[in-house]
Amino acid sequence: MLASSFFLARSEFSHTCCLPPRPARLTPLFKIPVVLADQSAELVAGARARIDATYKRSSAFKAKTAKDPAAAEADVAATLSLLTTVAAGTEQPGSLGAAFGEVDVVIEAVMENMAVKKAVFKALAAEANPSAVLCTNTSTLSIDEIADGAGPANAGRVVGTHFFSPAHIMRLLENVQGSRSSPEAVATAMEIGKVLGKVPVLSGNCFGFIGNRMLEGYGQEAAFCVEEGATPAEVDRALNGFGMAMGLFAMSDLAGTDIGLLVRSQFGCTDSASPFGNGRRYPALLDVIPNAGLHGQKTGSGWCVKPSLAEPRGPPSFPSF
Repeated sequence: MLASSFFLARSEFSHTCCLPPRPARLTPLFKIPVVLADQSAELVAGARARIDATYKRSSAFKAKTAKDPAAAEADVAATLSLLTTVAAGTEQPGSLGAAFGEVDVVIEAVMENMAVKKAVFKALAAEANPSAVLCTNTSTLSIDEIADGAGPANAGRVVGTHFFSPAHIMRLLENVQGSRSSPEAVATAMEIGKVLGKVPVLSGNCFGFIGNRMLEGYGQEAAFCVEEGATPAEVDRALNGFGMAMGLFAMSDLAGTDIGLLVRSQFGCTDSASPFGNGRRYPALLDVIPNAGLHGQKTGSGWCVKPSLAEPRGPPSFPSF
């Protein structure tokens, strides 16, 4: 079985990616050893604690706890024994090699910043197992440009593996083939999805790939509705009624409102003058919440969340804008 690894966000950017702990929660269920790395011992300890908490929030854990609390705790301990956490990063030369020298697959999940991702892939290409497939969890950025960071000799090892939030629940895995991704790398990504019980789909390399390419259109229209007087909760209820499991604003709170802002800034889309070209008006409201430091669940406030994730959803901060 594959040994896999997850590389979290760079702490100096004051952003800890919430996605990797969620796939890492799932993979041990399939008895896959996982190495999880971040820039400091504090960050990896926090990630491990979130993984533990994710297990213990699950209905399966609660059901087993009701019957046999000791057995439920033992199950979690056994699963987490497959997870190794290490402090490693691009600013600690050699640390990625020590962490990932023997893994078969590396899944990078740093912030949506091209310069940061290219730096990570440059280090991974130099230090990680030379036969490992190098995957990126990017949701929008160019796989080809990220592969440039790995260099010409290693670009074939690079492929996109976009896990959707929350990744321990969402079955869709959007794999992205770059122009230089090798058939072996693509096949490995697709097989990983099957092993994890996902539904892997293969996308070409373009803005937003499949999911976010669709999201860009209806997301802007949802923001226009709020600009015109609807509340985020009302818009989400309409989307739920349409058949979507989660509304746009609830999804933004879950993923982090700052993620969308980071993505838009990469493409010069953070002002009303130049949305995505073609003379379309840009819903600048999308930038108000993240620029105010309201980043969703990880900060306890955003479009729709309350400080306690266990409380009913409500709009505690948005009306003041």
